[in-house]
Amino acid sequence: MTPSAARRVAVDRSACRGAGECLFRAPASFRLDAEGRAEALDPPCDPPERLAEAVQSCPHFALRFADGE
Repeated sequence: MTPSAARRVAVDRSACRGAGECLFRAPASFRLDAEGRAEALDPPCDPPERLAEAVQSCPHFALRFADGE
């Protein structure tokens, strides 16, 4: 997947509690900041199916695709 084809993920930082599911599912596309909250890397470097797993697995519903899907 080329960076231009990568789907961007948005993080609702007020909802994120740092569970780390996104990091577990798509480690090349997320990191935890100094406060322990998720940050989406741009561009994401995991395959689309792993990004979808990360979005769907967030226990606090803090992730969504930036294009609204």
